[in-house]
Amino acid sequence: MTEPWMAFYIESFFELSTERSVGMGIGPIPWSSIFNYASAFEFTGSDYHTFHSIIRAMDSHYLRMKANDSKRIPEANGNSRKKHKS
Repeated sequence: MTEPWMAFYIESFFELSTERSVGMGIGPIPWSSIFNYASAFEFTGSDYHTFHSIIRAMDSHYLRMKANDSKRIPEANGNSRKKHKS
């Protein structure tokens, strides 16, 4: 079972993930988005730094997982189409 404090960070992470830039690849959650989100909850000082550190650590892990997934799955690289001989 997820502890209430963990649920807050998980929900925050997924909400903040909608702020990523996506183009040639998936980007990190922008610092400004983390700051604005924390400000909405009136986090300051050590509370803000804790929140930022946890979200950034979750984001780093997520980005590493996505990078590893794209290396393992050919479809992610656009190589899934096989040419058929006619």
